Amino acid sequence: MRAVITGGSSETGQILMENIDLDWVPVDRTHGYTLPDDVDRLVEQLESADLFFNVANLGTLQSDFLALAWNTWNNMKPSTPKKIINFGSLITEIEMQTTLERNNFTYFDRSRERTDYKAEKLLLHKTHDEYKHLHLQGWANDYVMPQTILIKFGNILYKNIRSEEPFTSAEQLLDVVEYAINAKSYISDFEVRWD
Repeated sequence: MRAVITGGSSETGQILMENIDLDWVPVDRTHGYTLPDDVDRLVEQLESADLFFNVANLGTLQSDFLALAWNTWNNMKPSTPKKIINFGSLITEIEMQTTLERNNFTYFDRSRERTDYKAEKLLLHKTHDEYKHLHLQGWANDYVMPQTILIKFGNILYKNIRSEEPFTSAEQLLDVVEYAINAKSYISDFEVRWD
């Protein structure tokens, strides 16, 4: 299968590309793409792909890329499922007061706890829900509508701030992503917590 990935040079992207046997097409600065400037090149790559890994956190562009991939594939009216795997965050489940308390009421130490990051991930979740419902409404179509899958992780990989908290290991990351790729049923939402 051919897979397009944004954020392929990130730690998460590298783990995916090194451990999952797919024909990878990384779309990021390291590989000669500048997003959103090269969005037309992204669409060209999507047209011949089966999977889209929406990893890169580029403001609200992650939500835009979900919509772009879904509509590109839906307009092609494929006969086999194409999957958009979006990387969200469990930070959207944590109340702001709790986040403030965890940071001793100072401005947040980690960019992923700042309001804009949380808002971007909430927008991704909302966009995912909209396209998930479109898919469910189209069950009687004569083609297979794209599947949007949202995987919400907790802390991913090693962290040096508040290191006493649990985190998602590379093994757990791969386990859930491989399950999402290979599932015969359309499972739209995953929340990954720790053993």
